[in-house]
Amino acid sequence: MKKILLLLAMPLVCMTTLSAQISQEQTDQIVIEHLSNETKPYCIYAKEDVQTNFEVTTATGETLELSYPAWVYYVSYSGETNGKYLIIKESSGNILEANTKNDKAPDDLEGWRTIVDYPTDIPFEEYSLEGTSCQWINLNYDEKVIVINSIEELENYISCTEGSYPEIDFSQYTLLLASGGACLSIDNIAKSIQQLSCNEYELYIEILLNETIVVEEWTIALIMRKLDTESNTKLTVETIIEGENYPIDIPFEDLSGTGTLCYRVAGSFNDGVRIVNSLEEWQNYITCTNDIYPEVDFSIHTLILARGVSITGISKVTRSIQQLSPCKYRLDIELWRSGLQQIVEWGFTLVINKISEESQIELNVTYY
Repeated sequence: MKKILLLLAMPLVCMTTLSAQISQEQTDQIVIEHLSNETKPYCIYAKEDVQTNFEVTTATGETLELSYPAWVYYVSYSGETNGKYLIIKESSGNILEANTKNDKAPDDLEGWRTIVDYPTDIPFEEYSLEGTSCQWINLNYDEKVIVINSIEELENYISCTEGSYPEIDFSQYTLLLASGGACLSIDNIAKSIQQLSCNEYELYIEILLNETIVVEEWTIALIMRKLDTESNTKLTVETIIEGENYPIDIPFEDLSGTGTLCYRVAGSFNDGVRIVNSLEEWQNYITCTNDIYPEVDFSIHTLILARGVSITGISKVTRSIQQLSPCKYRLDIELWRSGLQQIVEWGFTLVINKISEESQIELNVTYY
């Protein structure tokens, strides 16, 4: 193994020259600027103090030994076996790069300081099956992200009737695959990937909807630089309607069963909330003698069924419905207990303007 002293005569990449010794904050900024044109993601580690006796093993196996006080940084690139040291002379700010292998990275790297330059945008390319005989399969449309790092993994989600799907070099790249459903018609989908920390990423999807009630499914596939196996990627999906400000109070009317011959279906739900958009759905929860049901125009209305159980009598009730986002609602019910000790099954059927069956409604019950 060959040792080389890092002397002043060695070629340096001069980023800046300062008249006095440079601080840790200054060198951090020098490093960030020096790497600004490199493809992300990567992670920057730094020794906490100025080093006067430090050795670096290069990719060729040479050992470089510091001969002057310097700040030492290590850059680890996602998915690659290569990394590099950045050695910044304390007195001048001159930079020396030393390429190395990750297996030659510092053994104590976990104890090094991480430079916080997050969140930062990560470049990507869209991966499309358009124009091929292939289609996505085995997707649950559950707004979860699937991280694919091999052809074998990809083949679990693609089916082709003829030919093959567009190739991906999984030695260099990772495919992020996400799918979900929308409660309204989709006008546009915007995508971005951000690195939140060395091993944490976020795939952010913003879906612009219009007010047409139609259930749509969406699938997003993005190619990015190879992710490490220990990386974590979360999915954030936001749906918006341009010009709307949430929350919005939703008007409703009570649909009473008083005076009818309608009853709860035995075994149907006793606690929670349901969205009903057809008579057939409604018949899962109530049954009426001679099939005479209260009249509801399901072409323009939706029923919200809410049920629960109280351990005392109920003397007073208030309810309100709010729309929290294009596809999310909350039903707030406030119940005042009476002094009578008894088990009471309560329920409400509320009529609102039509919403999609893909909408979600949260039930919030408060007892007083």
